[in-house]
Amino acid sequence: MALSYRLTTLERLKTALGLPASTSDDPKLDALVDAATVAIENYCDNGFVTRSYSEYSRAGINGHQGGARRIFLRRYPIQSVASITEAPSGTIPATDYLIYGDEGYLEHVSYWPAPDDRWTIAYTAGRFASTTAVDEALRLACHMLVEDWKRKPDGPVSSTSSAQRSQSFTEADMPQRVKLVLEPYRSRL
Repeated sequence: MALSYRLTTLERLKTALGLPASTSDDPKLDALVDAATVAIENYCDNGFVTRSYSEYSRAGINGHQGGARRIFLRRYPIQSVASITEAPSGTIPATDYLIYGDEGYLEHVSYWPAPDDRWTIAYTAGRFASTTAVDEALRLACHMLVEDWKRKPDGPVSSTSSAQRSQSFTEADMPQRVKLVLEPYRSRL
């Protein structure tokens, strides 16, 4: 099953690479698109197609619990926050903080309280509403990475999941031409 947050579609990839509409390589190409999406998101340290995330925070300063004004989330822009909870303490009301979505942080109206352990923050983030809305530069980077892997007999596709395929993919493995396209998309953290 294809990822719901891919950076391109199989059809667009095949058009970009000049491949026929239907080939026996379709399952492998599908897996390569998923693996390239995961590798690009890992390289940029951000997700791109809007989806739900869950993160933990102690909202602390220098490793101490509580006392900070801002919580920076890994994925941005933040579209919405579903909840900030900690069992058994409860929930932080949405009226206690502001969302600075484009900057990727939540700011408490005074200071974040200290949780007993850590807050679980459930939120939605992403630059693009769907795969079809992904901008051309990100789509191009995905196409180039798939093209590069397709040429290599030992590419990232195996019988494991897409996330596992790209998990061991490092920055050094990213082709320079793809890095150049992705530079503006790298995370600020």
